[in-house]
Amino acid sequence: GVAKIEYNGTDVLELNQIYLFSASMNGTKVNYCWDFGDGTVQPGQVATHSYNSTGHYSITVMGQNDVSSNETTIDITVKRRLLGLTVNASRTVVPLNGSVSFVATLVAGTAIRYSWILCDRCTPIQGSSTISYTFRSVGTFNVIVTAENKISSLQDSIYVYVLEQIEGLQVASTDLVEDMYFPTNKTLHLQAVVREGTNISYSWVVQRDGNAVQTSTGKTFPLSILEAGNYTVYLKATNMLGCATANRTLEFIESLGVLKPYAFPNPAAVNASVNISATITSGTGVTYV
Repeated sequence: GVAKIEYNGTDVLELNQIYLFSASMNGTKVNYCWDFGDGTVQPGQVATHSYNSTGHYSITVMGQNDVSSNETTIDITVKRRLLGLTVNASRTVVPLNGSVSFVATLVAGTAIRYSWILCDRCTPIQGSSTISYTFRSVGTFNVIVTAENKISSLQDSIYVYVLEQIEGLQVASTDLVEDMYFPTNKTLHLQAVVREGTNISYSWVVQRDGNAVQTSTGKTFPLSILEAGNYTVYLKATNMLGCATANRTLEFIESLGVLKPYAFPNPAAVNASVNISATITSGTGVTYV
């Protein structure tokens, strides 16, 4: 009868992996001989073998006894297990609507299939070892690539941060008088305002005559100034795409104290000249009318 080959593998075998082969056929006192196609020949109904080179091979087993002989051949492919999958991106910090190119590389082995997951809730995209993608929304994305061949699969991932670039930075406040003036010894609430931008951190510096008098961080800045004068507020906004700056000059004025008028002489005669003056206990930038 016809010889039959059984073994613990598929038509694709792994390099340097030992496999068990067995043969069977009708008849008695059958002697078997294996030819594994790589120069290795083994006798016996059962044989073990491993391949140390990738490629295509034909495995033949011959069975014979004193009255007949027969042989069977199967074709197999030997592949290397995938090792060392790494994914790299042309950039990992990306402006909104920016494109990124991804490249997957292997230390060893050849993948026959790559699949990419490029965003949350995205279905896998079948492709090659390279792919480009345009990100249409802000956020943090875990890009996952899977490489496969018939004996193994590997997966790697990389994070991509998609942000809006900072535009239209301003120092804003609704507390100012005539958009510039504010009293000393009270709290002025300043706020950083942007037209566009995400994941922003803010830093503040208040200077007078070129010297820093106060610093702060955060989107809002409660500023209290004790001494009257002109001050410049410098604001810096930063995200992973870059930074923007803005500044604003403010005048802090001391609030009016007690106003006391004087006349001399007092009392005065009719038609006599009188000098009238006034004093104030506190206040700057005072106009008398």
